[in-house]
Amino acid sequence: VGRGTEKQFQVYGSPYLNKNNNSYSFIPEPNFGAKYPKHENKECIGKNLELDDLTSKNLNLTYIINAYNSSTKKEDFFNSFFYKLVGNDELKSKIIKEVDISVIENEWSPGLKQYKAMREKYLLYK
Repeated sequence: VGRGTEKQFQVYGSPYLNKNNNSYSFIPEPNFGAKYPKHENKECIGKNLELDDLTSKNLNLTYIINAYNSSTKKEDFFNSFFYKLVGNDELKSKIIKEVDISVIENEWSPGLKQYKAMREKYLLYK
């Protein structure tokens, strides 16, 4: 069990994730990035991302889908912060309906291509 010494944003977990699907555990403690961690001093089950190859520039939906599927409190999984990050409830709906990741990514593809073309003129370095 990690004891709050993990690097910021390199682990995720909750007391409500199923131990059968996740082998990593840690206990959140206050640090420079979180003075009052939500699950302070409670054992959290989850994943250590330091062990994964994170060199891709693409968003990896696998983590959130696996966490949702592993949650024992699915009704509390999607909070208001999720909506601030995502902007609407489409992704939530697709995760709950177990839509395949490739389908979600294919639906996002045209909008991402359009955005990348639009932002090109604003890039200082190419």
